[in-house]
Amino acid sequence: MSDWNSINEFCKQSLSYDFVVLNAGGMPDSLIVNNFNVEHQCASQLIGHYYLILCLSQNGSLKENARIIWVSSGGMYLKKLDLQNLFHNKNYEKVSTYANVKRAQVTLTQELSKREFWSKAKIFSMHPGWVKTGGLSKSLPGFFRIMEKRLRNLDEGTDTILWLLLTEESLSSGGFYFDRKLVTPYLLKNYDPSKEERTELLNIIDNYVNSIPQLKLNH
Repeated sequence: MSDWNSINEFCKQSLSYDFVVLNAGGMPDSLIVNNFNVEHQCASQLIGHYYLILCLSQNGSLKENARIIWVSSGGMYLKKLDLQNLFHNKNYEKVSTYANVKRAQVTLTQELSKREFWSKAKIFSMHPGWVKTGGLSKSLPGFFRIMEKRLRNLDEGTDTILWLLLTEESLSSGGFYFDRKLVTPYLLKNYDPSKEERTELLNIIDNYVNSIPQLKLNH
């Protein structure tokens, strides 16, 4: 997902989709950047996800009323959006970076739902809870040991994802969901990014997307 050129090649050969679940993960121990010099977590889990759905839409591979789920994390609850370190992270620390990217995912989802370009799709973000996975045990071994008996199993972790994809209940596009409920993604009001921060986030991401030579998108 951090190799944006390969995303474009994949989308050229794609089928037509009713559902897209954006759940690529990864928390490298040290700083890695992609060919555009963007930090790996941001490149794969934020811009890569965004570019994927853009390419799918541009190639006619998203059906009308397709549902798009961004899988965020409870790790973002204690993190304000930090645009200064989101794309070029000189003082890389994997957990803080992960939380920042997950916060950016939620903010981006909210803003995309307001764009006319995405009016025929339904876009949501969600928190699956802390789930017992190999990725978690490898990335946060100390946390995993302490919390192992309280972690959710895979069925519990995927429950809200599947519910968002299949429910006939009325859903709020751009909403953030946890345990089949629309919830706030902010513990405190000052964690809600400002209008200026939201605009800057969109502008920077759009600039990266438009710099990819294979595809110029009108979005």
